[in-house]
Amino acid sequence: MRITVATHGNCLDGLSSAALFTHLMRHLEPKTAEISYRTCIYGPAPAPFGPQFLNGNINAILDYRFYSGPELSWYFDHHSTAFSGPEEEELFKSRVNSGQYYYDPRSASCAGLIGRVIKERFLLPLGHLESLVDFADIVDSAHYESAVAALDRSTAKAKFLAVVEHNGNDAFFENMVGKLLELPVQEVAELPEITQAYAAIEREQQDFLEHVMQCTEDRGAVVITDITDREHNTFAKFASYLLYPQSTYSVLLGRIPGALKISLGFNPWGPRARHHDLGSICRRFGGGGHLVVGGVAFPPDDIHNAKTVLSEIVQLLERP
Repeated sequence: MRITVATHGNCLDGLSSAALFTHLMRHLEPKTAEISYRTCIYGPAPAPFGPQFLNGNINAILDYRFYSGPELSWYFDHHSTAFSGPEEEELFKSRVNSGQYYYDPRSASCAGLIGRVIKERFLLPLGHLESLVDFADIVDSAHYESAVAALDRSTAKAKFLAVVEHNGNDAFFENMVGKLLELPVQEVAELPEITQAYAAIEREQQDFLEHVMQCTEDRGAVVITDITDREHNTFAKFASYLLYPQSTYSVLLGRIPGALKISLGFNPWGPRARHHDLGSICRRFGGGGHLVVGGVAFPPDDIHNAKTVLSEIVQLLERP
């Protein structure tokens, strides 16, 4: 028995979801010989779903867009833009009765959704994985006291988060899932390999903040950042809100390895209410996300189109 788990890469929720699903599979399929992990990135080259990618006897997609092919056995997601259109959503609904397809856009994290299903439907205790679900809920819903707290990297778990977002490929996930199943997330975060990995990227995190400070235009409700003049491995979320606490929305265009990316966010600590569904705005341009955060990716040489979309998104956000 081989199981393939496709999940959101470079993402704590994607990693947490993979750990929780593996916990469930160990219970339901104890004779499984192999579980492999495939990380999926929201970018200009979507995951190549199909029999070559989802090649297990059991195949799961977690915290990522729905795929309608017959290879898919299990599905969990909470993004408001999980489905490409009504036909795909109807197909999902037709499979819900199988007990292996779950979608809840109200869930703070996909890991939280999987955790609830494990406990309520399968009556399986989570044990120390409860703390991992709690951490994923906080991170994915930005449930921090302030932007300062969200960007604080002084704790072991915050450093672990930065390492996951920076290094979260297939091999990293396979290594970390095993550790998260053995140890509470706090103890995994304190492992020497995580401490060393964070030390290697700490300066890069600071460089990102400095770059954002130099390249951001404050337009009142919307702050616009264009950092396409050089590449960053990841974007530090919430940087704009730390620098511009009175803002309502941030729109950042930058370079990551292999792509240009627009990141949108709503400032949960700002003085104004949210009037836009950011995930839906991103879906208009081929991206997706949640109500309060979203993204759109482009090929690395498509700078003109990326800047055009950036301008159109800012215009949408500036409307009442």
